[in-house]
Amino acid sequence: MENDKDKTVWIIIGIIAALLLGCVMGACSGGLIGYGLAKRAAVRSEATFISPRATVASRAPSSQSESVPVLVTRVVPDSPAEKAGIMVGDKIIALGGVELTQEQTIDNLMQRYTPGDTLTVTVLRSGRQIEISIILEANPSQTDRAWLGIYYRQQ
Repeated sequence: MENDKDKTVWIIIGIIAALLLGCVMGACSGGLIGYGLAKRAAVRSEATFISPRATVASRAPSSQSESVPVLVTRVVPDSPAEKAGIMVGDKIIALGGVELTQEQTIDNLMQRYTPGDTLTVTVLRSGRQIEISIILEANPSQTDRAWLGIYYRQQ
């Protein structure tokens, strides 16, 4: 009889230990998953999706006319940019022959164009300057505005 009581006590202790271990493991894995998702969201928020101008405070140009290229960080699948051959890592230095500066941003220059227009984009790729023609399409969120379909970050 005493032996049965000992077994019962050890079974109860085992069940309690398993429950505690499960709770600790669940909290740890939930924390790691949450951390991973937050880190991923923070990385995505670095890039701008062809709208509000991204600035880098540590390297702001000294004058309004100094060149301010933008780095393509993502190309939207099936977008005008992808169809024309724009690639992640390209540095856009001009749109329609107008060099990008603090004053002449992608957003400002894109306002000159409408869906269906052809735009020449000048990029630096692997140290070479390339001109790429893009047929602009309607912006999915504002159909009256032209859209490239890129995410970018100012250099």
